[in-house]
Amino acid sequence: MKDSSTLEKEIGNKIKHIRNMRHISLENFAKMLGVSRRQVQNYERGLMDIKIDRLYDIAKIVKVDITYFFENNSDTIKDIDFNILPNFNKIKDQKIKESIQGLVKELSNN
Repeated sequence: MKDSSTLEKEIGNKIKHIRNMRHISLENFAKMLGVSRRQVQNYERGLMDIKIDRLYDIAKIVKVDITYFFENNSDTIKDIDFNILPNFNKIKDQKIKESIQGLVKELSNN
């Protein structure tokens, strides 16, 4: 089990990475969260505990599932993943979305 400071740093790195991938400035991100720029910097550096409800808010802003912050795959996340998600979310037809999800699931099993 990782100690809390290591986990906080990993989560902070992921917050910074996804914020940058989404092209959200530190200032705008802080405004969206309703916190100071310094507080966001402390989160990203792993210097401050992040309560689960705050992490949930962060996940909503950057459009990832909250589990993203706890996965051990930060090196396997590719830029393309973040370019596909916003477009996928624009699809209105639920059947098309389900078909795409099924296709991706099937391809990932190969």
